[in-house]
Amino acid sequence: MILLAVHVYAVLGLQSFRANARQAKAPFAATSPRRFVQGFYDWYLPQAFNGKGDPEEDALKSKKALFSPELFRALMDDRKAQSKDPSEVVGLDFDPFLNSQDPAKHYSVGKTEHKGQDWLVSVYSSYSTKEPAVTAQVERSNGGWRFTNFLYGKGDNLLLVLRKLKKDRGGRSISDLGSRISSELGSRISELGTRNSELGTTIAFRARRFPKSVFLSLEPTKCLSKWH
Repeated sequence: MILLAVHVYAVLGLQSFRANARQAKAPFAATSPRRFVQGFYDWYLPQAFNGKGDPEEDALKSKKALFSPELFRALMDDRKAQSKDPSEVVGLDFDPFLNSQDPAKHYSVGKTEHKGQDWLVSVYSSYSTKEPAVTAQVERSNGGWRFTNFLYGKGDNLLLVLRKLKKDRGGRSISDLGSRISSELGSRISELGTRNSELGTTIAFRARRFPKSVFLSLEPTKCLSKWH
């Protein structure tokens, strides 16, 4: 009987250890949206402050499953567009998860609101506890949670900002194409004008080589053939 009890306790202890190990390896597999969001920020903030690499890139590469396909794709498209034009800012110029260019040292979750299929989790920075720095929008996914958007207040949100930037890049591309066409056309017209001017100068120079009476007596085609 004693041996049986010892065996049961050993099995239970092993199962508990494995569960804790799984939780340590997967800190985002939280049972509530509040714990999920806090877990993400507890992991993400050190990445933002360690001064090594790009925290947003790290999150997208190593935690892809934490973002909905739409949000992940929009963020990656924005990053790719920026990498193609490093001389100008054509993408996000702030941290999309912290809603800041100068992150605070601590972020903590506050009120959680269930809205339709999503949960809205307010996230406060140590700069201010009156208004949330950002509100994380999350949904259930494969027994866990994932981000679908980040709300910034006053009707603004991450997906909306990314759409605006993409639209601006499209308009800029058309404008750049028009400028290139206009510049090329102007160059060609200028070149044509230069050639016409040179041709006129050549004709005038060669005409002076003939007496006026001879020049007037020749038919234009014959005159030109003599010059050439």
